[in-house]
Amino acid sequence: AEEDEEEAKKAEEEAKAAEEAAAKSAEEEALRKAEEERIAAEEEARKAEEEAKAAEEDAAAKAGEEEAAKKAEEEAKAAVEAASAKAAEEEVARKAEEEAKAAEEAKAAEEEANAASDAEDEPSVEGMLKFDGMSLKDIDQDQFKDELRQRFVENGLSAKQTKKIQIELRAGSVCAVMRGPTNVLSTVGSIDPSKLHVMGCVPKAMAWLTEQALALGQDLAGAATAMSKAGLGAAAAGLASAASAALGAVATSEEEAAAKAAQQSAAKKEEEKRQAEEQKRKAEEEAKAAEEAKVAAEAAKAAEEQAARKAEEERVAAEEEARKVEADAKAAEEAKAAEEAAQKAEEEQARKAEEERKAAEEAKTAEEAAKFAEEEAAQKAEEERIAAEEGARKAEEEAKAAEEAAATKAAEEEAARKAEEERIAAEEAKRHEEQAKAVEEQAAAKAAVGEAAR
Repeated sequence: AEEDEEEAKKAEEEAKAAEEAAAKSAEEEALRKAEEERIAAEEEARKAEEEAKAAEEDAAAKAGEEEAAKKAEEEAKAAVEAASAKAAEEEVARKAEEEAKAAEEAKAAEEEANAASDAEDEPSVEGMLKFDGMSLKDIDQDQFKDELRQRFVENGLSAKQTKKIQIELRAGSVCAVMRGPTNVLSTVGSIDPSKLHVMGCVPKAMAWLTEQALALGQDLAGAATAMSKAGLGAAAAGLASAASAALGAVATSEEEAAAKAAQQSAAKKEEEKRQAEEQKRKAEEEAKAAEEAKVAAEAAKAAEEQAARKAEEERVAAEEEARKVEADAKAAEEAKAAEEAAQKAEEEQARKAEEERKAAEEAKTAEEAAKFAEEEAAQKAEEERIAAEEGARKAEEEAKAAEEAAATKAAEEEAARKAEEERIAAEEAKRHEEQAKAVEEQAAAKAAVGEAAR
């Protein structure tokens, strides 16, 4: 019985020792698992903290990008406004210059009209200064006329008197045919020809036309009649022939004057027509410029709306990013709470195993959620990059199309302008040809008159 009792006691002690050893082993295993889970939770918390920090940095960077975009938009808007203001100033200056030029042209036309009116009100005669040794085709006619008028002023005529003299240059060396009031041309005729040098050439003495030829013809006709009554038939016939030649010269001069007046009237009408076409063209250009300005304003407004819409989209994206950062921070707090729960589980081992399992599952779920959020963020970033590249490509295509349209438009305007210049040049050449033909006919007629008089 004692031996049995000793064996039972020994067995009981062995069982107790085995139980204690099993309990200790289980406790050590539980402690090891708890430490591993605590380390894993700390790692998760650290990762969550790093992700939250990275999200904050991304949000700050995005806010900086939004601020830079806003500043760039404001600078672009200011540049557009400055360009518009500059264009408006240039347009005002151009219109002011055109108005000043039109005023000067109107003043010049008024002075010419007044001079022509004064010349018409006074009896007019014609005289001619011949410059030998010069060719009409080799000189600048406007410069020649200006220099000749300057010689008149230097030798006693007033500027107003010189404006009453109409000067026409004809071939045959250079013949300056002048028409104006009798008293003015009489003053010109009294000037020493050596003082009327133009472009280094001195003219011959002024020859009188029209009135003198008429007086000479009338005198010769009267003398021929008297000699015929006196019985001097042969001499009377010669005087009658000379009188007819002189009167024919008068008729020729009158016909030339009429032809010249008709030519001047036609030229004036052509000039008025050209000015009307020019005014019409200017009005069309102004209307076109206004339309282009309107289109530019609409384009600027559309660009502004596009920028505002883009800014709104970026704001929404920033809010979404902030929401994600908040979610990450919340996850970090949850991880921290899990770590505290793990520490508490070490003190309460009976309840710790279940809580640690639940914490592990929650950590795994958080990790999967974080991984899913990271993948979603990467996908969204890729989509935004693709959208940005597409937007840049479309903008480049639109800019290229706009440049091609502008080049085509400029080419069309240049072609229209060249066509208009060629038409005007053709009309000018035709007018010069007609004038040259008239001058040649007049020269031929005057040569015949001179020959007949001689």
